[in-house]
Amino acid sequence: MIFLCMPSAGASDGYLTGLIPREQEVNQAISAAYNTDDVQQIKWASYGGGLNVRIMGVGLMPDPEANLIIMECLTSDFNGLKFLAPQVSLDDSFQSQMAAGNMAYRLPSITELTGFPIEIFAPYSTLTF
Repeated sequence: MIFLCMPSAGASDGYLTGLIPREQEVNQAISAAYNTDDVQQIKWASYGGGLNVRIMGVGLMPDPEANLIIMECLTSDFNGLKFLAPQVSLDDSFQSQMAAGNMAYRLPSITELTGFPIEIFAPYSTLTF
């Protein structure tokens, strides 16, 4: 589960409308395939990070770097632990289309996200966020 913190007046009116792999934008069927309120569209991502995604929403801050990304681990052993994800990179800022509610983001590695050593995750073949 990914949350965005939009630290502005009226930010409580903001919400996410989608989360898709950025590489799939070139597919002409993207609008039909991802025209949904279900923001849980990323089925698999590597523990090593690096998957480029689009975070779509209403009420996003105009500056991509002003949006804080919080990821919640839904795997039972982690009891809904929330992690502040690394800030949007300069490249992602450039690729974002904020006026259209469309922010580019490169998912961090699990160690970059959590600050925990990779050995902590050895028993888990998957984690759900």
